Amino acid sequence: MNVVAELKLENVRLKEENFRLSEERAGFKSRIDSILKKLEGV
Repeated sequence: MNVVAELKLENVRLKEENFRLSEERAGFKSRIDSILKKLEGV
């Protein structure tokens, strides 16, 4: 496989990983926000 093709595959893999991490971060933020709202009521 040539270098350009390898880099394109790596780029796709990194974009997918970045998307997955963004979704994971959004989930953590949502959970933290709900915990903070519960603590405000204490």
